[in-house]
Amino acid sequence: MRRYRAVRKEITDGDFLLFSGNGVWSQVIRFWTRQEFSHCGLIAWWNDRCCVLEAKEGWGVRLVPVSELIAQYNGRIVWYSPDEIVGYDGGDAVEFGVKRLGSDYSWKQNAALALGVNRDVDERAFNCSEYLGDCLRAGGLKVPRDRVLRPGDFVSLPGVTCFGDLRQ
Repeated sequence: MRRYRAVRKEITDGDFLLFSGNGVWSQVIRFWTRQEFSHCGLIAWWNDRCCVLEAKEGWGVRLVPVSELIAQYNGRIVWYSPDEIVGYDGGDAVEFGVKRLGSDYSWKQNAALALGVNRDVDERAFNCSEYLGDCLRAGGLKVPRDRVLRPGDFVSLPGVTCFGDLRQ
């Protein structure tokens, strides 16, 4: 477990966070997907604030300071970073993500996830894993397109390193 304040300056644009929540909705997602993680988001620096771009039910695509998420989240938050060697550009990932700020949350995509059908249900709305996958692809990371993405799928992407749990 790493203190957020101690590692904050090491976190870069295009890194991402995976969440393993203890709330009811998080537990439903974890059960449904049979994975450890229930949510995900992309790191984006805004001036001197380390933030996360995320697609969140009830909000759509939004930008939230990481410090606020860590203070309020009931569960684990784990920091991952794509390696430079894989040709990933975090700035491109963030640029793509910022252009989608304010987009709707996709309940249809969650239904597709549950049914295992095509991921491109609605191109104007996202669930968290579809949003993060599209952002990472825009940065040049090889994220599969042949299946519906779930938050835990990002753990096994080639060229991605886990830097551990973040806490206050």
